[in-house]
Amino acid sequence: MNSAVRVLCVAVLIGALAGCASTRQAGNVTQLQTRVAQLERELAAKDETISVLQQRGTQSSGRSSRSSSGGGAGKGAIIRVPVSAKELQTALQRAGYYSGNIDGKVGGQTIEAIKQFQRDNNLKVDGIVGANTWTQLQNAPIPSVAADAAPETVAAE
Repeated sequence: MNSAVRVLCVAVLIGALAGCASTRQAGNVTQLQTRVAQLERELAAKDETISVLQQRGTQSSGRSSRSSSGGGAGKGAIIRVPVSAKELQTALQRAGYYSGNIDGKVGGQTIEAIKQFQRDNNLKVDGIVGANTWTQLQNAPIPSVAADAAPETVAAE
């Protein structure tokens, strides 16, 4: 009988411990679910804030911060900074990367100019004008025709 009591006590103890562990685990799962729900609400609020700010920026500047890629170069925004396609083409032309018409249409020639600029300036070559590309482009030196021609003349002599 003594061993039967021991077996019964061990069984009760195991049952009690298993119940404590599952209660703790259930509590952890509930905490995680609550945190995920909170993060989802925060994300939705931030998405809404971004949307409102983008609309305000477009309305106040009269420009869109997004431009279609045109020319079948892919989906999504090519210009991710608040500048117009004409401003981008002008900056690329000033830096010596774009020789097409300043027409405000981001087509294949504009995208190739962006990519070449990114290659030459050790930027991520994706054809997308983000903050880094735009900053570098604004600060790009203006090429001088005379300076470009001088080394060729010296080398020929």
